[in-house]
Amino acid sequence: MRIFRLLAVGQFSFFICLAVCTALIPHFAKTGGGVSNYGLYAKTIPFYTLGFALSAITAIWAGTLVKESRLLGRSLIILGILMLAVLASTYPYKVNTTFDFIHQGVSQVLFVFEVWFGVWLAFYYRDQAAAKLLFIAQCVSALIALLTILGLFHLLFISQILTGLSFGALLLYATRRTV
Repeated sequence: MRIFRLLAVGQFSFFICLAVCTALIPHFAKTGGGVSNYGLYAKTIPFYTLGFALSAITAIWAGTLVKESRLLGRSLIILGILMLAVLASTYPYKVNTTFDFIHQGVSQVLFVFEVWFGVWLAFYYRDQAAAKLLFIAQCVSALIALLTILGLFHLLFISQILTGLSFGALLLYATRRTV
């Protein structure tokens, strides 16, 4: 239960902090800009940083506590490390194309990893309808993100939030039942 509580603190902190950022600067939610933009403005940097850091640290901490499944433990640690990498690459990503390339690359690796992790969680709990529904929600929002990256939509912010919410809910659902 301790692992679930850690992950719950991390997930809720992440989305509460992003909600505060969105309330302070709602522009990105309306124009389709990415969540990372909140790491560039003085009034949102503290909340953006706190949300990402708490979510990453609690995932790493939870991963070190998992005894039932080595794959789950390692996946949580990798998730946390990737979140920290996205966080660290956010601040300079508008400086030049090299930093932008690094940030985009790390963000895409995190995105793909979360989709893979969602697949694993959904198949691990294949008898649970809720896990399947949360995974389908993650896939639909991930598809919207992909179509946005390809230039067919301009819904990056919404797809990032929906993908994160569905993945976070699936992660909490899975760990509540397991560890």
